[in-house]
Amino acid sequence: MLKLNLPVPQSVRPLIDHWCRRCGTKFESPHPRHLYCEPCSESQDLKRKRLEIARSNSNQRRDRGRNIGKEISAENSASIADTPHLPELSWYIKLVFPFSWSASKNAIYTLRRKGHVALRREAREYRKTISDSFWLALRNHRIVQNKLWIDIFVEKSSHRGDAANVVDTVCDAVKVATGLDDRWFCIRRLDWSVNKDNPRIFIGIGQENVGDSQICSYCGRLLGWNMFHKNRATKIGITRVCRDCRYRAGNTGLDKIARDTASEL
Repeated sequence: MLKLNLPVPQSVRPLIDHWCRRCGTKFESPHPRHLYCEPCSESQDLKRKRLEIARSNSNQRRDRGRNIGKEISAENSASIADTPHLPELSWYIKLVFPFSWSASKNAIYTLRRKGHVALRREAREYRKTISDSFWLALRNHRIVQNKLWIDIFVEKSSHRGDAANVVDTVCDAVKVATGLDDRWFCIRRLDWSVNKDNPRIFIGIGQENVGDSQICSYCGRLLGWNMFHKNRATKIGITRVCRDCRYRAGNTGLDKIARDTASEL
């Protein structure tokens, strides 16, 4: 005779004693995996629905804020003809180093026997020389979180090699010396010449008379810290979205809708 493994109806299952994970009361249920009693189960279900509504409203706020940010970015877009050629710097430091082909990005790395790519010792020592020299020169200067302008003049020993190839080495060294992320770096001048006798590399860095700033993640504008709300959870203590984007996105109205919807549950 063929036997079918049909599920046992819930009304026929024996009752099992459970203890509610939330309130600790004892209740009986035929299901072995019940965690909450009936009142707590209803409360948890309402909590889950409120969370889903809050997440939906949060996604709406984010999408609306991004659209507003695109509009603000388009309003403040400028061509290269509208930007100044040379900014006025409040402080400027210029150092000179002997030229070495180890500064070129084509000579930074080497291939080991087993196929491992490693930084060449000469390139590492040359980069450390630049970073240590600038670190000593910058001890009395305050580096703000803003654009850092870099001038590079390369005197090559021959016409071979590109002067632009030393930008990576210089920026990596300046990043270590200043503690400022290289996404804030701007190349103000890059020039070269040929010097057969005593080739050198001239490196100058400076900043404008500005304070700490941050890029808004919605509109992409460079704004001062006073244009952002405070947030202790972040590294620098402010949010990533500016006040203007938050205001124009109408977050207050969406929050009210979220509260009214949650109160109806």
